[in-house]
Amino acid sequence: MSSLIAITNVPSPLLHLGVRTFAEDAALDHEIALREHEGYRAALERCGCRVIVLEVNREYPDSVFVEDTALVLDETAIMMSPGAPSRRDEPRAIEPALRDFRPIERIAPPATIDGGDIVRSGRRLYVGQSQRTNEAGIAELGALAAPHGYDVVGIPVFGCLHLKSGCSALPDGRFLVNPNWIDVSPLPENFVQAAAALKRLKPAPKEAERPQRGQRHGTKTDRRADGQRREHRNDRQRHPHRAEGHPGHRSAAQDGSGQRRDDARNDGTRSSYRPEAFREADAGPRMPRPANGNLRSDGGQPKRKFHGRPRRPGGGQRRAGSPA
Repeated sequence: MSSLIAITNVPSPLLHLGVRTFAEDAALDHEIALREHEGYRAALERCGCRVIVLEVNREYPDSVFVEDTALVLDETAIMMSPGAPSRRDEPRAIEPALRDFRPIERIAPPATIDGGDIVRSGRRLYVGQSQRTNEAGIAELGALAAPHGYDVVGIPVFGCLHLKSGCSALPDGRFLVNPNWIDVSPLPENFVQAAAALKRLKPAPKEAERPQRGQRHGTKTDRRADGQRREHRNDRQRHPHRAEGHPGHRSAAQDGSGQRRDDARNDGTRSSYRPEAFREADAGPRMPRPANGNLRSDGGQPKRKFHGRPRRPGGGQRRAGSPA
């Protein structure tokens, strides 16, 4: 039997009435939600988990999110006190399933705390100070966890619903975070910003955006690492070191008389390139090249270029019977 146990709860038929804070009001199909939840349970089983399926709290729209109802540690299970009034009674139906595996402890109102606001790293519990978790909830969690060797650290959350939306603990002790959503100052210095990590990933284009065979892209655009479209930049934007005026860029300049001077640099120095440096010192002055570019080695007149086939012997007279 697997040592990993995952407790899940089937989506409520009232899922479309769930509380939405940072999500848009979009229509939800309950049948699709059931199929997706079934696929989620299958994925847990493929990872080696023993999956327990509950069908409780059917009258509560958000009851599918069982993580918010309890914090399961190695030593105990602490029942949460959800911050949303519509979810206050959900932990009562989840507690019997946990009682078979852990001793139970509880946090009660007026303290509020959601399990989604708790990120565990070793013996430290980071708790989000969010719309669902107040200071009293963090204090009660600290009092219950301290006897088991855990300390609690609060983290302000301002750009998302729960701390876990903007912070994930990695197996090597680092954290993957979005600094635009949470205050990262309480975290260790070895956290990893989400933007820096995602920059190395380039999502595959959607099927509708892939050009068909024999077709070309309609616009000169591509996608950045974060999925946003951008227009191709011109050469000076893409390569600023090639733009005129950039130090070290060699371009054709003009001297005081208005003549172009190709050996000048925009930073005020002279280019090291000298055509004369590649000529022998005793080669003498360079002779002007004729217009047709065919210069004789003895300095005489250029040879006449010949076009066409050579004439045959006999002065070009035709043989008898040859066509005129």
